[in-house]
Amino acid sequence: VFYVRTNCINPDVSIWTSIDVTSVPLNDECINATQIFKATPLNGTTVGSTSSMAAHACATSGTADDDVWYTFTAHYSGNVVISLTAPSADFDAVIVAYSGTCGAFTSIGCVDDDGPGDPETLNLTVTGGETYFFRVWGYGSSAESRGSFTLEINGDALPVALTSFTGESAGSFNKLNWETATETNNSGFELQRSADGANFTALTYVNSKAEGGNSSVSLSYSYNDVRP
Repeated sequence: VFYVRTNCINPDVSIWTSIDVTSVPLNDECINATQIFKATPLNGTTVGSTSSMAAHACATSGTADDDVWYTFTAHYSGNVVISLTAPSADFDAVIVAYSGTCGAFTSIGCVDDDGPGDPETLNLTVTGGETYFFRVWGYGSSAESRGSFTLEINGDALPVALTSFTGESAGSFNKLNWETATETNNSGFELQRSADGANFTALTYVNSKAEGGNSSVSLSYSYNDVRP
């Protein structure tokens, strides 16, 4: 928050005005939805976010004025569980999941079971090969209802538990590193890159190190993008 002082003609009088310049989260809109991977906790926030859709039927009396977006791809048909925990006793989270594409959605699940500060769990049945989206917002309309949270996604439809994925500049090339905790029927990884964070093109394909595509131990991978 910045404060601006306005001096009046009378030199003894000043008026102070506060201006909130909270930054907007990068995943404020569906087109910039954050990718989430199996068993990899991800921190998020609705602070500074804006509304992109009306509230869902499971929370119609709430105010969806602070939603943020996430996406995942189901590699197999089966079950997916989205879990959310929030450290703030004031943040009452709502989770809504969709199939389809941005602007052409079909709702497939919604949860708003618990009160402020309580965890939320959304169970979904998904189809292999399909990409899904979900959004999170705070039920209330006050500033206190916006807050931070931690997300985690699990289920048999997501074959790879990704422990980490990092990228760094190494002089004339970019070095990518990632690690898996488990892999199930996984043939490999397609790496993609983007100049704007929205439109991606394939960079390369890296075969799985797991024997037969299955592993219950940690495996490490790396790739050098020599033409970044």
